[in-house]
Amino acid sequence: MNNSLKILVIMGMLLSLGTPPLYAKIAYDQTEKTDKKEWMEHCMGVVQAVLGDESAHFEKVFFALSADNVPVSCGRMKIQEQSGAEKITRFFSADTAELTHIEGKEAGFEALWDIYCK
Repeated sequence: MNNSLKILVIMGMLLSLGTPPLYAKIAYDQTEKTDKKEWMEHCMGVVQAVLGDESAHFEKVFFALSADNVPVSCGRMKIQEQSGAEKITRFFSADTAELTHIEGKEAGFEALWDIYCK
């Protein structure tokens, strides 16, 4: 599938989603654009599903377009570890569990962050 078709499919999915449920307090970037906020909210819901834990508190979430024009939500979240300690970690998501990455959960996160979120 070429990049233009991927973007059209993702944007079509975004428009059909409506407003997903929010599980945590959110601090957005400075955008006022509703479509970007809806995309970020959707992706945070995907991150929550991947974590399987509703204790994540999202902060500094922002919308980005990757070098190949894929819309991505990037940010930080506070999660509570099993020991009870809070940990701040980064995440990014481009709509699905397969396209969601959480710092510390896989090798190569930093390189992927640089590609999709910088």
